[in-house]
Amino acid sequence: MNIAKEFNFKDIDIKLPSREVNAHKNDCGRILIVGGDIGYGGAVILSSEAALYSGAGMVHVATHEKYISSLIIRNPEVIASAVIGRQDIESFFDNKDTILIGPGMKSSAWSEQITYTFIENIQKNHSINVIDAGALGLISSFKEVPNLTSKTILTPHPGEAANLLNTSVKNIQENRAQSAKEISQKYNCDVILKGKNTVVNVNDEQYICSIGGPELASAGTGDVLAGLLSSLLGQGLNNLRASMYAVALHAQAGENLKKKYCESGITATALICEIRDILK
Repeated sequence: MNIAKEFNFKDIDIKLPSREVNAHKNDCGRILIVGGDIGYGGAVILSSEAALYSGAGMVHVATHEKYISSLIIRNPEVIASAVIGRQDIESFFDNKDTILIGPGMKSSAWSEQITYTFIENIQKNHSINVIDAGALGLISSFKEVPNLTSKTILTPHPGEAANLLNTSVKNIQENRAQSAKEISQKYNCDVILKGKNTVVNVNDEQYICSIGGPELASAGTGDVLAGLLSSLLGQGLNNLRASMYAVALHAQAGENLKKKYCESGITATALICEIRDILK
């Protein structure tokens, strides 16, 4: 692996693909977001809104039936479907450019069934996959390490990374670049290790984002990053470019809000709006 290179939002020359004059919503990123267990419905709301606001053409959310009305009230553009169990979820995997699984999931029968079904189908699905949040905790608890694909990106924070490698958070934080590499090798996929100096590990390339800090330490900001990343992938950016752009754009939005207000009190919802302002 090459030595990790630092980057920030000003360093990268990445833009979203331009839309054809006769573009259809299905041409602009068909995103499926799966999650929202009892008590955590806000996570899929934030991820889906981030995907919409960053240009995804169609966002479908498969979630607990309890949160359908909340999703539609907040964003009527979202296609929201209730999932009772694993028997409901397989049909949603078809014809999606990107599948994001994990926001608002936890250790429960509902989340476990859905995550297990997703992993069973991951080899035959044609989508790019993002595994985040609660789904990361679930796959780290599987008896057998799932063999993911080069089409998959894991987005752990240090605690989730520690679970994936069966080690301590202290060890992850002291060896962030190496930890991202080890997760990538263990699960056969790409990795974004979140936190101060977020590490992007894609194939044999590794980059470290030099911006972003404690202003992003509030509930829901990780869900925003996952939704943004899924949107960029669905719109046609490859794993490396989408990962770098999402991480840098997310961090820059935090920096902007910190300058406008202060380091604390920045909400995930405000972050979504700032991301859209930067994109324009």
